[in-house]
Amino acid sequence: MKRCLIASVEIFLVAVVLLLPFPAHAQQQNVIYACAQKATGLTRIVDSSTKCLKDVEMAVSWNMVGPQGSVGPQGQQGPPGGLKVIDSQGNLVGYLLDSDSVIRQYGDDTVSIGMPTASQLPYGATFSYLSTDCSGPRYFYTDTSLIRQGSVLGPNVYYAPSSSLLTVYSNQNVTWDGQKEVYGSCQSIPAGYSWRFGLVVSQPIPIFIPPFRIVQ
Repeated sequence: MKRCLIASVEIFLVAVVLLLPFPAHAQQQNVIYACAQKATGLTRIVDSSTKCLKDVEMAVSWNMVGPQGSVGPQGQQGPPGGLKVIDSQGNLVGYLLDSDSVIRQYGDDTVSIGMPTASQLPYGATFSYLSTDCSGPRYFYTDTSLIRQGSVLGPNVYYAPSSSLLTVYSNQNVTWDGQKEVYGSCQSIPAGYSWRFGLVVSQPIPIFIPPFRIVQ
């Protein structure tokens, strides 16, 4: 009975110690100090100047706040806000830029395309070439705007991610007939025309189902 009473008193004292507020000095410099019994592991919070019981306890301490971690990677750019243009199935065509165009995001590139009418997207593009016969890589007349001008031809949208000062020597209009690209006649520019042009890339765009409408 006496042994049980002593054990009960020890448990009570430990509980009281754990419930007591931390000494103010123990929290200086965001460090907590304690004495831990070697035999049982029971720990009591102490002041930094307190000496633990020799041969019975060992001094321990830990930081209240850990070291700052490294900076994480930058998250992906979110979609632009504003009014949305959707098709009859609720698919997003783009975000309303102005009365004539919407914008879509392709990675880091913000691309504008012609505003769809109630029944269709505007198809067609004018490509420029460094050659005189419309052969070779395609280029777009462009500028330094952060929003890239795009043109839709069937399942693809074409735009120039960047531009530089170039001289082109021919142009060609291209349209979409519902199944394939249709190439117009090549218009040669013998003297050349110098301006900012960018090498054209393409990105997929869904085939949207009209009618289109504007929503919040």
